[in-house]
Amino acid sequence: MKENILSAADYNFRADFSANQENKKIAAWSRVMTSAMLGGVCAGLTGLFFAALNFFAPLPNRHFTNQFSVWLLIAAFPLLMLGAHAMDKLAAFKKDDEYKNFAAQEKRRNYQPEMWRN
Repeated sequence: MKENILSAADYNFRADFSANQENKKIAAWSRVMTSAMLGGVCAGLTGLFFAALNFFAPLPNRHFTNQFSVWLLIAAFPLLMLGAHAMDKLAAFKKDDEYKNFAAQEKRRNYQPEMWRN
């Protein structure tokens, strides 16, 4: 029968690989959060600007600017919701990381060498 023995190098590679994957996920959600929040705020402010411009200034193509401002305001909400979802995902990653660190500290704190002796 073949016995599988994990070497320390193999274990470290697996730990580094999973940590690298988690860092990639955190970086991806950070980019999503940043772009969605910036896009949502910019779309909302631009929509408000065009709505105010349409209300106060006599424009020749009033119908187009009115529709454009409404669509920008409507587009701002899903972008801001996506940014909020990304913030929740990042908070979950942080909470999970804090739990892992806490569990490791508790394991070290409660370690008693005589428990493992025969």
